[in-house]
Amino acid sequence: MKVHDKYSLKYIVSKLTMGKANGEKSSRHSYKKEDPVIGFHRKIAEPIVTFIEPFSLITPNRITWFGLLLTILSSIAIVLGALDYSYMVIASLLYWLSALMDCIDGQLARKRQCSSRKGEWLDSVLEYAKGIFFWIGAGLNITTYTSEIWGFNVWFLIALTLSSLGFLTIISIYTSWLFQESQPVSHGHVYIVIFIILTNTLELTLISFTILAILSIIYTLIEKTFLFHPVEQMK
Repeated sequence: MKVHDKYSLKYIVSKLTMGKANGEKSSRHSYKKEDPVIGFHRKIAEPIVTFIEPFSLITPNRITWFGLLLTILSSIAIVLGALDYSYMVIASLLYWLSALMDCIDGQLARKRQCSSRKGEWLDSVLEYAKGIFFWIGAGLNITTYTSEIWGFNVWFLIALTLSSLGFLTIISIYTSWLFQESQPVSHGHVYIVIFIILTNTLELTLISFTILAILSIIYTLIEKTFLFHPVEQMK
């Protein structure tokens, strides 16, 4: 592929609508296969996949949607957790199950040999949607007691965080960036989120995550502008 073709409008649109093909992913994405958390979740998912595989009504894409539903329910539990802590425990369990669904859908697709770019695209899109519901739930939880954090409006911080993550998603279409996966509901991050939910440190998390998202954008732009080797651009 020519360098100028990579930055053409047609190429960008194809990546936004269809996702990035496996052949175009760098070796840096292989970290998921070696992640011990991924291996742990796969072992749990194996007997579940074996059990549901004969049921044609259960498809990988429907499992992906079910994972999103679990996240929505978890976000609702986070909101209710501002008044009753027991809901925070329920929220953490639902988030963990949502992350497990992200493993089950892929394993089921491979077992049935029906993996597709459409399924990969749907998985990536809904994974980002999970993050949106998480931050909305966190925002509603925080605003039960206060409308500001460190002088900043809570919803301004939520909007800034989601905008930053959206920008990072656009950046990732072209190349790798500082954070391999920005969504909170993922295999590696879900246990961090569970800790945050159970310790009720959503305010500190929102501030920290917003700062990290902005810093990662600045780093990526500087790295690709001034430190990117010209030889690599010709590949």
